[in-house]
Amino acid sequence: MIDDRSAQATAYLSVAEVALALNRSAGHVRRLCAQRWSKQGLARQREGKWEIHPDVNPRLSNCKSATGRRDLSQVAELRQSGVHRKHIALAELKRNIVERFERFEGGKNKHKAFPQFVASLFAEESSHGTVFVASR
Repeated sequence: MIDDRSAQATAYLSVAEVALALNRSAGHVRRLCAQRWSKQGLARQREGKWEIHPDVNPRLSNCKSATGRRDLSQVAELRQSGVHRKHIALAELKRNIVERFERFEGGKNKHKAFPQFVASLFAEESSHGTVFVASR
């Protein structure tokens, strides 16, 4: 259960944002709110709309930062406006690279450690069998 202080420090997410992040329908997320999360203190209704705390699922952990919430919201808008899924996937890939760089342990001068970051990124991706493709 979330106490009032931590609830104020963390912004709640909309049904659309959570549905997108968890790859579920909005209806499914609303059912989870009503049947489970509200009873656990992780979801609340304000003016008839559900607000969901990021702690409901570990996959929402990146949504606790302002950047994570903004990115999730922007991807939700892209999907709702009918942007092709290929372009959304590319935007998500770029977002993930930026998030990894933010978490990268490069010290105070991250820009100087950028080549090291790129090398670690490619090493990690190649170990998973993924290859980056340059886009234009």
